[in-house]
Order: sequence, then structure tokens, then C-alpha cells
Amino acid sequence: MASINGFTVVPYSDPLLGTYVVPGSTTRLSVRKEIAPLLIGFARDFNVQVELLNPKSCWGHAPRMIGSSGQWSFHAPGIALDLNAFGIDHNEAVDAWLATKVFKLTKHIMKGFRICK
Repeated sequence: MASINGFTVVPYSDPLLGTYVVPGSTTRLSVRKEIAPLLIGFARDFNVQVELLNPKSCWGHAPRMIGSSGQWSFHAPGIALDLNAFGIDHNEAVDAWLATKVFKLTKHIMKGFRICK
């Protein structure tokens, strides 16, 4: 099976995956168990510090290719999230503000963290 960053692509319901409720929300995300604390923690902080999560617009694991590229998405092994991916109408000023908040949140979480496989 294909792998991305050392993580194998897995089908739905694979035992390497778990479904987690993001604390403080009703959003449920399916992600790889071994990195769930990082991803679910990020989603929790996003919900508090950036904007409330829309459960219908958030997802994790999805065994799919990136468009017609023939390359697996980072969602395929369960190592990526989309948070509030659609359905939110922003203007450019709000988008710039949100991007700054997400960058600061990501920088804070990733400080000193490395995935080594």
C-alpha cells in the first residue's frame, strides 16, 4: 500500500483510525490514532481561538487521491484535517485575520514537535 511521510494509506474502518469528538464542540473527526492527540488538540484550539467549528464542514481521514494527480491526499492515511472547509462567507480582511490566528496557533503547537517515522 502507498505511504505518505511514512504513514500507510488505510481504508475506512481500519483499526489504525479512531473517531474523536473535538472537546468543546459536537464535531467528530476520524484520524490516525497515533497522532490523534496532536490533531484533535489542534481542532480544539482552533474551535476556541480562531472560530467555532461547523461539524458539517470538518473532516479528517478520507482515502482519496488529490484530484486527477494520481497522488494520495494526506487525508488518506488519516494525518490531515479540514476545519470549516466550506460554507463560511468571509471577506478579505476577515480571511487575513483568520490566517494570522491559524498561523500563530500552528506555530505554538508545532514548536518543538516532530513526527519521526
